[in-house]
Amino acid sequence: MKTDIFMMILGEAVASASELSKLRKFEQSLLCFAASEVTLQHECFVSASQKMAFTKVDWGICEEAKTQVLQQPQLTVILHKPATGQINVLSFRQALSKRGGQRKPLIERLAEMEQMLGNCIQMNQAQRLLCAAITIKKLNEKEQRWVKKLEQTMIQHFRQAPLKVEELADMACLSKRQLNRRVKAVLGVSPAQWIREVQLQLALQELERGRPESVIQVALNNGFEHASTFSTLFKRRFGCSPGQYLRQ
Repeated sequence: MKTDIFMMILGEAVASASELSKLRKFEQSLLCFAASEVTLQHECFVSASQKMAFTKVDWGICEEAKTQVLQQPQLTVILHKPATGQINVLSFRQALSKRGGQRKPLIERLAEMEQMLGNCIQMNQAQRLLCAAITIKKLNEKEQRWVKKLEQTMIQHFRQAPLKVEELADMACLSKRQLNRRVKAVLGVSPAQWIREVQLQLALQELERGRPESVIQVALNNGFEHASTFSTLFKRRFGCSPGQYLRQ
């Protein structure tokens, strides 16, 4: 684990205060915090945020992640800081998995999460843009930065609600007509096609990371309002249903 890659905000169900203390003594470079430590008054957290050059937006994301952890004690949030300088929130629902009737040691649980994060990083490196599979044009560096920035914005939005083309236009500070022209010029597809491809690629990645709670949850996590619509679009895009994909 590298301190310039990600930090973790853990709920008490994942790591108690004593476990966190032992973990930090074992590996001081690990950016691992309890939800109660995500505050401007906590010296270690503030220091880590300064090293990672947090913006106001980053702090807002941390506050939101803290709220999630406090509301759902079995939720672990990993704030991943890729080379773009933006933070992505990766949430792991911990079902308090047990081994032989006993809770797994903290190190085991963190190792599982590190492996999942590693898979996310590898996938991100293998395909830098989520829309790459439907883009027939070769993007220059400026276009790649613009597309990547909006894709990251989409991902954040999908965690809260579905995304409309009008909303994407607002995020890009363009009119709907201007967005349509620019996306067509840069990617060769419509904004609606772009949004849909990002949703499907994110859902595919979630299915590849391991068994999710349900297909319905995968759909909701990635901005689909209805699981039936998600399953239909997924099968049309990848040749099998989400359920079939998990069974392969």
